[in-house]
Amino acid sequence: MAIKGYLRTGVTAGELRRGIAELESAGVPEDDIVICENPEAVMERLGAGDTLVMCTVYGLGGLRRMAKLLEEASCRGLVLRILDEGIDTSVAAPDWLTVAGTLCRIEQAHRSERSRVAVHISRQPGHKPIGRPMAEKTVRQLRKAIRLYYTTGKSVREICYGEGFDPSILYRWMNRNGLPRREEVAADPSRNPLKAKNGLKVRFGNKILTLKLNENPEKIEKVKL
Repeated sequence: MAIKGYLRTGVTAGELRRGIAELESAGVPEDDIVICENPEAVMERLGAGDTLVMCTVYGLGGLRRMAKLLEEASCRGLVLRILDEGIDTSVAAPDWLTVAGTLCRIEQAHRSERSRVAVHISRQPGHKPIGRPMAEKTVRQLRKAIRLYYTTGKSVREICYGEGFDPSILYRWMNRNGLPRREEVAADPSRNPLKAKNGLKVRFGNKILTLKLNENPEKIEKVKL
């Protein structure tokens, strides 16, 4: 009876080395490990009674893909072993509670894989950042709040509650843009970000806006974004 191992393309060199080591530990000879786009191509090389060993179904399409693989293996009389999920069609099926837990872990891992890939793509040049764009109302509120923070003596709580959002949002946004605290500006006025010659460029969600010292903070809300 033949035994083949499957690894998908598109993984990193480190993941590939770990996958090969796992398959060899499971009894798959190195020469029988196939690296390709989909496991169905490997199944076509096997006959009834042969075994296909995979490390995981993560990144292959989640539960639907796994169900398709199990159906294909059953129709062709193959033994399917998926190491990470503990699936082995040559032995009796485990209890349904174990099956349910396995399916939940597969689906969760599949969602994590899609999120990881989406974040990686979004960080590449020319791609828009992922996530919901910041609403224009929120942009206007934050824009006005930061001007009030540096040009008035109002407390952060007073500024933020007056604009309708929690103070933690302003602090989080300032940290993200690397802006100094008011006390730091008082100790060193040259650090005042609003005194930049061409204005302060800051990111609000997916927008890059410029704040200038001579703007009237009471009219900022009406500025067209």
